[in-house]
Amino acid sequence: MEIIITEMNVTNSSGTYTIVCEVGIADRHARLQLISFEAEVDFN
Repeated sequence: MEIIITEMNVTNSSGTYTIVCEVGIADRHARLQLISFEAEVDFN
């Protein structure tokens, strides 16, 4: 099994990083549908 991350973009606004990407899970037989994922990391 593997986790696939595509279309990753990172922005920084005054120390707050926003990470936007698409995530999916795959194995040797199938690849599931990708979903949108967003995370914010605040270093302030």
